[in-house]
Amino acid sequence: SHPPAIFLEKNSPAAMAAAMGAEHPLTAPEAVGFGGILKNRLDAMTLTQFVVESTAGDQQLALLMNAVQHACKVCANAIKKAGTCDLYGLADVQNATGDDVKKLDIIANTIWVDCMMNSGVCCLLVSEEEEEPIVIDDAHKRGPFCVAFDPLDGSSNIDCNVSVGSIFSVYRRLPGGQKPCTVDDILRPGLDCIAAGYSM
Repeated sequence: SHPPAIFLEKNSPAAMAAAMGAEHPLTAPEAVGFGGILKNRLDAMTLTQFVVESTAGDQQLALLMNAVQHACKVCANAIKKAGTCDLYGLADVQNATGDDVKKLDIIANTIWVDCMMNSGVCCLLVSEEEEEPIVIDDAHKRGPFCVAFDPLDGSSNIDCNVSVGSIFSVYRRLPGGQKPCTVDDILRPGLDCIAAGYSM
């Protein structure tokens, strides 16, 4: 049997004690059987906190990771609403690798490209959905990072309600380059990759 749920009135002494970190005898996590879950929730680190702490003062990298985070969240929101917005199904085009492109592929690609370009710290973007790399020519809108991504990996599984996500990889452009990037800045060994991830 499950432990009884205890609901706290908003401004009750028990709620105020809980908000201040004190354990009220009736509301101690152990008393209601969810101490481990609550502790995990309270101790959890947000992605923004992780980015700020792990970028070690590199503001440009923090800006890039924040843009990646934003792209992932907007894509997740679009996927969540796909059924009601009629976003399932094919878009009647093929991508650079010859795969049939779905409507959500196009939306996710637009989201990722816009987020990366508007971050102001990218100089070269490579997407699975684009035939050619996207080079940011404007010196005032580009930065030191080259980003390769698949905006919606596993999109063929969307109609089956199977997990999908976004894959990304980040390289810092070769030193000494004031001109627009070339593909040589990103076609490098994995040892030169400074960040990579998969958002599901």
